[in-house]
Amino acid sequence: MGTKIVAAALTNASSCMRSHLFTGCFLLLVLAAPGPAFIRPVAGTVTGYVNPPEAAMRAWIFSNTDTLTASVENSGHFQVGQVKPGNYRLLVEAKPPYRNSVREGIRVADGAPTDVGTIEMQR
Repeated sequence: MGTKIVAAALTNASSCMRSHLFTGCFLLLVLAAPGPAFIRPVAGTVTGYVNPPEAAMRAWIFSNTDTLTASVENSGHFQVGQVKPGNYRLLVEAKPPYRNSVREGIRVADGAPTDVGTIEMQR
């Protein structure tokens, strides 16, 4: 009877070691393998100009998950950084007597700059 207990214990230990070895190898392969599931997107930028330059204060970029902003420089130039790849809406916040300007469908690609051109501000 003692032999059966020892044999059963050895069988259980062997099975447990195989299970841990399989789990360890699987984790090693998953963590070491390069693949799309483990690649982080590279942030891009959205740049443009406002005309006239004194008409705007800030440029805002909106998506379903992110909101980013940047000041409009005295030259009218703006650059919003750290923008994740995706589709955005641009809002240029105006100074009175000008009105806010909105541009839809701004597409930011992985790590690429996106130039929206010149935004003409209206009174």
